[in-house]
Amino acid sequence: MRRGIAGLLAGTLVALALAALAPDAPAQQPVPRAMGVDTANQCLACHAAQREAATVGVHSQQGVRCVDCHGGNPDVAALPAAHQGGFVGRLNKVQTAELCGSCHSDPNKMRAYGLPTGQLAQFRTSKHGQLLFGSGNTDAPTCAPTCISCHGAHSALPPTGGEIASVCGQCHQLVDQAFQQGPHGLASKAGSLHGCLACHSNHGTERVAAGNIAATCDKCHASNTKLHQMGIDLQRRVVQAQQDMASAARAIDLLSAAGAQVGYYKFRYQSALTYYGQIAQAQHSLDLEKVDGLARRVRSVSVDLTTASDTKQENRWEHKLVLVPVW
Repeated sequence: MRRGIAGLLAGTLVALALAALAPDAPAQQPVPRAMGVDTANQCLACHAAQREAATVGVHSQQGVRCVDCHGGNPDVAALPAAHQGGFVGRLNKVQTAELCGSCHSDPNKMRAYGLPTGQLAQFRTSKHGQLLFGSGNTDAPTCAPTCISCHGAHSALPPTGGEIASVCGQCHQLVDQAFQQGPHGLASKAGSLHGCLACHSNHGTERVAAGNIAATCDKCHASNTKLHQMGIDLQRRVVQAQQDMASAARAIDLLSAAGAQVGYYKFRYQSALTYYGQIAQAQHSLDLEKVDGLARRVRSVSVDLTTASDTKQENRWEHKLVLVPVW
């Protein structure tokens, strides 16, 4: 009996000694939501990728939370309860523009911040808005953008002057390449020019009409300077190319009315249309020599089609003269 008790005591002492030598058990880690996340906004406990942008953005600073745009229940972290209460995950493009506009079109909400309220109305009438709201076009190659395409989704920051061209260049890549190669690109990078906004508006995004190019240049460049003259020269070339395209289109209509096979002429017209589109890109570089070369190609096609149309009209008239005595 004494031997049994002694053995039990010895075993206990050995176990205690081994336990003392064992490493300390790791301390229990806190749950993710304890890591600097607003406990009243449990969404960020799981959606960590959006945490930084959502917390440093101007919306967060003004008390706008995830639930205000996405719905759901921000008071709980567990699913499915967190995604109840009208939860909307990723909004489509139309929903995004309308959601942003629901606040930014409200004068009462924007008055405190001194912000305008016409952005959504301007966007709707812009080419971007027409593609999105009118045509329902949400995909490449037209890539109809929404508010978050330029401002970001959660940080919601306006692009700085030096960033504007890069933001527009996400879609308008060839225009951006030409712009960056010219003097305006250098000025934009230096921060002395607000990129595309120097000539175009931000939400209306209207094109500068060919006949208004020089006047647009005059907003920055005095009328007695070489840069003013460059604007006039650029406008003259673009206007001439525009007129040549109209003449080419009219020639095809006349050829078709005269009974000519116009397949070849339409092919030539498409090539001229390509050159004309390249003029719209090249003019952003202010490289008049390059614009000249493209304009000459447009004019060459236009002259060919106009000549073919005139020849067809003359032959048709002569044919009528021959038929008169027969009758």
